[in-house]
Amino acid sequence: MTTKIQKELAFSEGEYRDRVSAVQEILAERGVDAILVFQIHNMNYLTGYQTVGQNNYQFVLVPRSGEPTLFLRRLEGDLGRYYTPFEDIVVWEDDEDPVELTRALLEEKRIASGHLGYEGTSPSFTTRVFTSLKNALPGAEWSDQAGIVEEGRMIKSPAEVEYIRRSARTTEAGMQAAIILRQRGHKVN
Repeated sequence: MTTKIQKELAFSEGEYRDRVSAVQEILAERGVDAILVFQIHNMNYLTGYQTVGQNNYQFVLVPRSGEPTLFLRRLEGDLGRYYTPFEDIVVWEDDEDPVELTRALLEEKRIASGHLGYEGTSPSFTTRVFTSLKNALPGAEWSDQAGIVEEGRMIKSPAEVEYIRRSARTTEAGMQAAIILRQRGHKVN
């Protein structure tokens, strides 16, 4: 029996879907079939996924249309189910070849020989990973699409602006309390 995990989302499902849609619009404009998003902060921005396992082979596959897919190490799978509104999560075991599974995923999505984008600035997207993917997917056309997610991140949504304001108010209250304590002779560090 599978238990449905209660999700904890930092933003609404609609917010994440809007972010993915914005990337999909750019993909369509550029003629790119999908992008493999390896930057952990971009994975978080698009899906809400959080982990301390930043050096794992993991990415979000954002196709030109349709649902994104999270590709995660098995150990991180529940985090993907917990923090993201998206249900398409593929996990790999430590004794499996994640590049081979990536090839299989892209074939299943019918984009293995399409125009695929990647983030060349990602520390996780090493030369070894790129070479392995190119060898596994000889029919694919590859292009560096670094910055595609950042374009959307630069313009803040109303929900993001509210979080920033709330954070500023909290910081201000903390600083005011520290000033009062310091004026009363307490050491504040």
